Amino acid sequence: QPIKVAEREPLPRLQCHYLQTLRLGIKFQDIAQRLSEIEAKLMAKGEAEVKILVDATGPGQPIPELIRGSVKCPVISCRFTSGAEPSYDGKSAMIPKEPMVTNLQIFIQEKRLELPKKTKDPDQAKANQEMLLQLQNFMRDMPKEGARAETFEAKVGTHDDLVTALGLAVWGAKHYRPCEPFVRRL
Repeated sequence: QPIKVAEREPLPRLQCHYLQTLRLGIKFQDIAQRLSEIEAKLMAKGEAEVKILVDATGPGQPIPELIRGSVKCPVISCRFTSGAEPSYDGKSAMIPKEPMVTNLQIFIQEKRLELPKKTKDPDQAKANQEMLLQLQNFMRDMPKEGARAETFEAKVGTHDDLVTALGLAVWGAKHYRPCEPFVRRL
């Protein structure tokens, strides 16, 4: 008997409709409050489901827990790993950085990810420009002698926070649908 091959689900088209960079030194409570405000706006617009993915690689669990106390929607605590397989238990995820970055590259190359349009809002325009700069400076480094795996990060002296956030949002939209507030399915 012929073996049935499962059809690969086509990648969705996504739109990143808003970027925001937060000032250095902002309190985590203020970030949680801002996410609560965004959630309220999305719910008022009738968004079907909101999920927030939080990079907890450095600070660990306290930040997602603080956010969970401020919002009604599910909050997924994400930690980046050098492994090959992601894991998810309903509240937290271990996400290999290589597949996340590759996933983001595919969405961009296949024009399945639309970045924010030009805007007259100076803060949004600055964030949009910073995103493009960070995308240009984001690199894949091959393992150095004694290192376990490739690294994915910004060139020395530059930042990659927006790229990481966008990669996480796109990963979430693909794997934990829908993933708002950063990325909307078209």
